[in-house]
Amino acid sequence: MILVLLIFAAPTLQVVLLILKGMNKISIPRGIITLIMFVLGIVFSFVAASTVAKHIPISPGGIRCGTGIAAILIGGIFINFVAVSVIGIIGYLVSRLNQTAL
Repeated sequence: MILVLLIFAAPTLQVVLLILKGMNKISIPRGIITLIMFVLGIVFSFVAASTVAKHIPISPGGIRCGTGIAAILIGGIFINFVAVSVIGIIGYLVSRLNQTAL
């Protein structure tokens, strides 16, 4: 459960920051918010993968299967890349629509 929260933490935080930006509560540019969330998403994916690595048992030969670790890492990075990109584009379009409506 905590792994899912780690993977979706960056997009969720991006939505919160873009809402605060829309309400003029923060002055960070939208591009910087998106860039920070890309980096944070990658970091959280590595944290989730290392958490999975700690719980994978070691076989009697001393070998640990890395398939689950790779799936969490690559899947997490992919999910964050897509989600942060889509949220960034939607946030930009909403801000442009709000500027033209004023």
